Amino acid sequence: MISLIYKIMVLIGGYTAIIFIGSIIVKRICKPFHFEEKIQLSSVPQAGKYIGIFERLLILTLVLIDQYGVIGFVLAAKSVARFEGLKDQRFAEYYLIGTLVSTSIALVGGLGLKWVLGLI
Repeated sequence: MISLIYKIMVLIGGYTAIIFIGSIIVKRICKPFHFEEKIQLSSVPQAGKYIGIFERLLILTLVLIDQYGVIGFVLAAKSVARFEGLKDQRFAEYYLIGTLVSTSIALVGGLGLKWVLGLI
């Protein structure tokens, strides 16, 4: 039987890796598609970075508690917030690549954590 302390350490490590290392992975994959003049749609500096962090946090938590259907609401809310920017084809592609990579990291990471913790 896995001890409680071990589970807590695995969860903390998993959340940290998926959220913060996930940011690095998303940034590297999206870098070839980045274009400064169109990304600055927000008055908040680096808003996309923080949105991505919260997106992975929410999706990872939803995977761990078996609420896969709610992930669609997270993605829908994110799309509504960026609706105006999605009219620009280049931004839409950049946004879609970033969202898909970020979501994939959270989903795969969450399933991996569940497997390590013996929840699958």
